[in-house]
Amino acid sequence: ATSTLLFALSGILAPGLARLFFFQSIQKIGALITSSVMPSQPIITAIFAVIILSERPSPKIWIGIIAIIIGAIIIETSMSKNGTREVKTPWIILPLLGVILGSLGDPIRKIALNISNEPILGTIIANFASVFLYYGIYSLKIKRNRPIRFEDFKLMFTTGVVMALAWIFTFYALSYGEVTRVTPIINSQPLFVYLLAQFFPKEIGEVNLRPLVGAIIIIFGLIIFLLT
Repeated sequence: ATSTLLFALSGILAPGLARLFFFQSIQKIGALITSSVMPSQPIITAIFAVIILSERPSPKIWIGIIAIIIGAIIIETSMSKNGTREVKTPWIILPLLGVILGSLGDPIRKIALNISNEPILGTIIANFASVFLYYGIYSLKIKRNRPIRFEDFKLMFTTGVVMALAWIFTFYALSYGEVTRVTPIINSQPLFVYLLAQFFPKEIGEVNLRPLVGAIIIIFGLIIFLLT
């Protein structure tokens, strides 16, 4: 029962509330600032893991985390098509809340997996909790005269399947490894977004040097993880 509640709580925190805060942040202060704050999540997660789980990452792990964060920030900000807009101070709290809540999710998932090592069950419970949260907000906030087009539904469904697989692998990774090792690797995804984006040049435009530099820094961080 305890593990079930913890799995549900982790799902409400992330992707639940964290994703909502990030989307609201993009709407209120723009994608550039939001994408600059989001990659800081691994180091906040590592701090929570040290406090909550008593993990003791080595100095090399911290260097790897920082390298991945710096590389992710460079890639995210250089690939963001939406520029900055005038930021009203209260809205800057949105991406910070997203990072904090998202950072709490992995340590709580790890605690739940330590109690009940059932990654697939944990994935199901966490995502159902997120779905209930989203459905409740959707029912309250979204106007009924905004039907979803079938083409959009297909894209969202396909994305959902891919994300579900990603969450299963995440839970399995957390069941075997420490949070301070797993979370930074998961947050190296901007590297793979950048690499995959090369297959869609019309969508990203001309490739410049900044994301390439960011990719190299992330790879450096990943190499440190592999050698530690």
